[in-house]
Amino acid sequence: MIDFIVVALPRSGTAWLANLLTTETTVCLHESFLHFSLQELENMPEHIGIAETSAAFFPKDVNNHPAKKLVVTRPIAEVNASAEKLGLPQLTDYAESLLNQIDGYTISYQDLFDYDKMNAAYRFLFDKDLNKLRHAMLCDLQIENRSAIEHVRSMF
Repeated sequence: MIDFIVVALPRSGTAWLANLLTTETTVCLHESFLHFSLQELENMPEHIGIAETSAAFFPKDVNNHPAKKLVVTRPIAEVNASAEKLGLPQLTDYAESLLNQIDGYTISYQDLFDYDKMNAAYRFLFDKDLNKLRHAMLCDLQIENRSAIEHVRSMF
């Protein structure tokens, strides 16, 4: 059963968040649509969260899902600059407009690394405080999903 959905444009911290939001009671899968259908995810017996960049392109479907939503915003110029460094395609303002249609708790990419702001988002999802030491340790890491990056590269 999907308890929460993190939705953002690519290069906006979803892999990092999937790590942070995997807890003692919940696994947060990153780019799970590469491996599972929505129905398969819904039928999993565990409580899960998903961090999906592709979900940003389907705002109506995301809004209709009963899970809590965490929306991560990042300026399209920053998204594209990060994508360009990896040889990934550029997004248009239209992608950003689709993301902005999703209803949920919204946090900026930069604020993911601010404990107080990320803790408020964490409370929204889990009704408890984020471990401050764990957050600080993860802030020192650059986390990327290399298989998802390669998958996107192979499409273009």
